[in-house]
Amino acid sequence: RYVDDPFVVTVAGAELACYRRITDPDDFTIVHFHGNGEAVADYVPGMADIFADLGLNSLFVEYRNYGSSTGQARLVAMLGDGEAAIKAAGLAPERVIAFGRSIGSLYAIESVHRQPAILGLILESGIADPSERFLTYADLRAARVTEGKVVAEVQRHFNHEKKLSEYKNPLLILHT
Repeated sequence: RYVDDPFVVTVAGAELACYRRITDPDDFTIVHFHGNGEAVADYVPGMADIFADLGLNSLFVEYRNYGSSTGQARLVAMLGDGEAAIKAAGLAPERVIAFGRSIGSLYAIESVHRQPAILGLILESGIADPSERFLTYADLRAARVTEGKVVAEVQRHFNHEKKLSEYKNPLLILHT
């Protein structure tokens, strides 16, 4: 699933096939990060229309190896992709509302951590503890990694408690 005429964002090792809709350049912009198993195309035009009806511009960030994006989907490698998309679109962080759904919450949280001036943060069905999910589904023996190593790496890269405690702008949490 892919969007026609994507807004292409170049990041290290990949090109992201994002989607951008500008209703009014002076309006705020929702920067949306979708869930796993979804694609930007699942939200276009429907969700983009809803945002436009609310007077919001939108930027839907596609993940590496999703839709027509290139590269490999690697959780840690993609942490800076939201910041890169915001910069590529020429958006001032104080005019952006980051919105993360499910696994997209990882990238919305990282975006406000890297750019704390982002106006607002919306988390829908966010992942509170990524290590819990990894430990439930990963084959640690085959990966030759210990549970302790997984927990340490998740804490190092996805410390939501720390990142969110530092974010001072409005936060809306839906169904966690």
